[in-house]
Amino acid sequence: SAFIASDKIPAFAHRYPAGCLCMGPPMQHLAWVPGSACWARDSERAFVEATIVSINGSSAKVNVSGSDEKSVIERQCNLDELLPRSADHRCVTDMDDLQELNMASVLNNVELLFGQQQRANPGEGPNTIYSSVGPVLIAMNPFTPL
Repeated sequence: SAFIASDKIPAFAHRYPAGCLCMGPPMQHLAWVPGSACWARDSERAFVEATIVSINGSSAKVNVSGSDEKSVIERQCNLDELLPRSADHRCVTDMDDLQELNMASVLNNVELLFGQQQRANPGEGPNTIYSSVGPVLIAMNPFTPL
């Protein structure tokens, strides 16, 4: 699978909820259950980590961590707006190695890459402003806040 940010959709691509575009055969509808880790849309951060509490038809009640990390905020979300979230939060330079390849996990990985300590000498250690998804290079401007 590959993530593409484009309005031109190839015939073999499939558009999924929350702006995710994946190449290859269509994904089966996700079977969400209470306790599932997910990404929920957020007006300030684009996506936030959430956990499903309950499901009622096409909507779900999710718990989202508050700004102080100790408080929990309960939200109502449409199931189509939730994206799967892996428990693995490691930072990868090749985003094809992400367990869940969707817009939220890509943005989270970019934030983790950006937060890494830069090496004193170029070429040593991971290059924190470049990543890739398949043949697509992802670069971030280190002088612009995420």
